Amino acid sequence: MFKSSIFSRLSNPSLVVPVFAFLGYFALAHYWAASPYVLHQWDTFFDADANKYFEWFIQGRPDLGRVEALHPLLAQMIGWPIRLATLPLGWWSTAVMLTTRNEFALAICPFAAAFTLALQVKALALLGCSLLRQWLMALLSSLSLAMLVFGSLPEQFALSGLAVSGVLYMMAREIAGVHIPRSWIFVGGLAAVGVVMSNLVMFALLVLFLGIRRRSRLHSRYQTIVFRTAAYTGLVCATVLILAGLTTWAERVMADKEDRPIMKSGLNSLFLFKKSLVDVASQVILMPIQAMSPSQLQVVKIRDLPFPDQRSPAVLDNPAIISGSRLSPASILMTILFGAAISVGVRSWLTLSPLALVLLVALWLMYVPILWVYSGSDPFLFSLHVLPPILFLMALAPRERIWRIAQRASLLGLLASCVVQNFDNIQTMLMTVADNPLRSAQHRSGI
Repeated sequence: MFKSSIFSRLSNPSLVVPVFAFLGYFALAHYWAASPYVLHQWDTFFDADANKYFEWFIQGRPDLGRVEALHPLLAQMIGWPIRLATLPLGWWSTAVMLTTRNEFALAICPFAAAFTLALQVKALALLGCSLLRQWLMALLSSLSLAMLVFGSLPEQFALSGLAVSGVLYMMAREIAGVHIPRSWIFVGGLAAVGVVMSNLVMFALLVLFLGIRRRSRLHSRYQTIVFRTAAYTGLVCATVLILAGLTTWAERVMADKEDRPIMKSGLNSLFLFKKSLVDVASQVILMPIQAMSPSQLQVVKIRDLPFPDQRSPAVLDNPAIISGSRLSPASILMTILFGAAISVGVRSWLTLSPLALVLLVALWLMYVPILWVYSGSDPFLFSLHVLPPILFLMALAPRERIWRIAQRASLLGLLASCVVQNFDNIQTMLMTVADNPLRSAQHRSGI
């Protein structure tokens, strides 16, 4: 009995894959932290701001006494528990307290990524996917470059990926007829929107889906469902802003910063990034594939980025990594395998499930490139926004045996291609980071 219990746990991908993924992502996080660049300058990887978020996770505030409009509760939700948990260590040793805070801050995104994997597998189990398919999708997700990078880099994208997976998990519970407590929806909405305001759209889609699914039972009209969705979304948004204002006001009073403007808006930076309609349309197709494995990583200098960091001129010659879209046999093969897997998966959803879910997920996948247009220069930044729903659409097995075999073969091929290509991608990143200290030493010694 005891042996069978151990075997069942070891064969459970919702436990095994997240545990090993957390250890791997945490090890990578330590590698990035050992570099004098990755967590201490802007835009090292894919235009991400790991230095800013790492400081937020440690300090518990974005900017003393000011509300960060785009991430209203992110610093408080992460930083405050870390500071409270490590505060008793300060009575013993300040150095130990600060080191522990750094470790907690490094562990946040690996933990979020591992939790994301667990929710994804749980969602697949609720949908009746076989154990083999759960393992396959868990490995495909955990070994994607999106998870490898943002599961180890202190940033908000791992937390947004967790929020997206949480929404899909609740949708799966609803489809499976498992009760969803209202508190989960409300508190989850507060957390998701508190991480980044753009998650409000995803929360609205969840509420809309639940309303459509329960329409016949509640005898609701579509106009009523839309009105309730708007009201509930507005309530969550207002609650987040009120909580952000209260926590910021408390900091201002305690730090005697009441003369500063309370709102720090990030909206002025949204219009820096201008892309053509063709670029946006292409990313609807390319983003999911790039999330698994970009066909090429380019190593450039900070000064060559679309918007280089002019605040620290000394870093302009440091290397940065951005995603590319080189056409190669490997990328063509991966695109074909991806197309086959997603086509069979969507066909299964349309055959076995309500159309509403597929349409709402499709709306989210079209919305994410709009985020890229206004919020970043590298589309890979938003890979964890699209990866969970894409895997969700791929996962459902068709009834016909021939289609199941075709889908399984394409998923296995996609996993193999992902592993091979991402081995090269991660190696490029590791070598670039490893070269940095040497370049820095050469620069200081005048070589």
